[in-house]
Amino acid sequence: TGISIVEISHRSPEFTALLDETDVNIREILEIPDNYKVLWLAGGASGLFSAIPLNLIASKDDVVDYIVTGTWSRNAAKEAEKYTNVNYVVPVPADFTGLPIERGNETSQVC
Repeated sequence: TGISIVEISHRSPEFTALLDETDVNIREILEIPDNYKVLWLAGGASGLFSAIPLNLIASKDDVVDYIVTGTWSRNAAKEAEKYTNVNYVVPVPADFTGLPIERGNETSQVC
């Protein structure tokens, strides 16, 4: 169209096509299985630290997997502990130098 993504409607066919392509690409890159949803959320990152568990858990008894790989994911997991049970899939490292991905419960967040 010749215009940037921030200039078009999120309901336009061009945006929908870009979002669909991005979804396919991120699933391929991160090997996300079809039975998992990819959520594209608006807003600031730290605001989503509470929004994600509050919108995805059915009760406070649910368990949500967190894979802590850095400061942001450490803060997200800490915030989620206010609302649900957090399972640290791998031990939180002293320094953040890698991405130790493992599959666990049906809800996981990788930051």
